[in-house]
Amino acid sequence: MSEAKGKGQKGTITIKGVDKEVYRAFVSFAKLMGKTAGELATEAFKLYLSVMGLFGGAFATAARAIKGLGDMVERMAFQTIGGFEVLEVDRSMLEVANRPLLFMDIGRLVIKPDVDEGLIEEKVFGIIDCDVVELPPGLPRASVLRKCRFVRKVVVSGGEGGPS
Repeated sequence: MSEAKGKGQKGTITIKGVDKEVYRAFVSFAKLMGKTAGELATEAFKLYLSVMGLFGGAFATAARAIKGLGDMVERMAFQTIGGFEVLEVDRSMLEVANRPLLFMDIGRLVIKPDVDEGLIEEKVFGIIDCDVVELPPGLPRASVLRKCRFVRKVVVSGGEGGPS
């Protein structure tokens, strides 16, 4: 009997019907970013699934009408921030953002104590593919958890020992 594959295992996947020009551009973009096409495809799949989840399924019908990912991103009007080992987010960073922010591919995302629930709702589009999201005490976890997809751990920063 074969063993069930665990979460995060990688393998060869064949996808039929991919436009060759789009695939070539995708591979070129992956090389430019220093990643393999498989790594970038995994990130793209996570982003797509997360965006659909963040819209609670209501967006699924509209997504069928959108021909390209570029159009979809443009219509959603969010700004992506990612690729950091550690990123601290404070009130001033969120307040100056002219569009909601999508935090993606961050090792440790630290939300500072001056950020409140209203600012999270207004300025954070989503938090995707982060290892650890650290919240200040007093910030309702539910308001942040609704924005999280593919996050390994959420901690509340504590007193003496750091995160708890």
